[in-house]
Amino acid sequence: MKLLINIYGAPKSGKTTMMCHLTTYLKMQNIKCEMASDYPKEILYEERFSLLKRQLYILAKQEKKIYDLYKFSDVVVTDCPILHNIVYNHEEYVTLHPYIKELYEQYNNLNIVMLRRQKVNYGCFKLFKPEELKQIEEDILKLFENIEFYPLVQEASSLEKGVKIVAEILKKEER
Repeated sequence: MKLLINIYGAPKSGKTTMMCHLTTYLKMQNIKCEMASDYPKEILYEERFSLLKRQLYILAKQEKKIYDLYKFSDVVVTDCPILHNIVYNHEEYVTLHPYIKELYEQYNNLNIVMLRRQKVNYGCFKLFKPEELKQIEEDILKLFENIEFYPLVQEASSLEKGVKIVAEILKKEER
């Protein structure tokens, strides 16, 4: 079984924590699993802020990371899904949306949406105002309005729920 677990959510919604938790859980189940971490976060840590506006560059780097890991793993967990590029894609790149969806469709996807349930802890960076975070979350939920196109969409508000979702999918796959 090949599976790409996409964890969606606004910044600071717990995506990275969920990715680490799910990866640990899957490895403990003896499943060959890897993490495709958030490339834009690397850009932030390197203080190359101007690159955050170059969504095509980010898409290419993130998709390559996912592609390489997917070839050699049974499961890849990412906190920077390919479809995030539709949400963060600026108006001038709308023509790329069909291509982004095509890239997404190359994988066997499980989509988990993290909704913020608590006050945001900004850590090192505060790039978004609270109202911008709310808009990003709404835009992510809009991606999944057409359930037929985006199968296996689950909402997770806790680490335990995320593990439960993945465990149920794995049981179905074993049958």
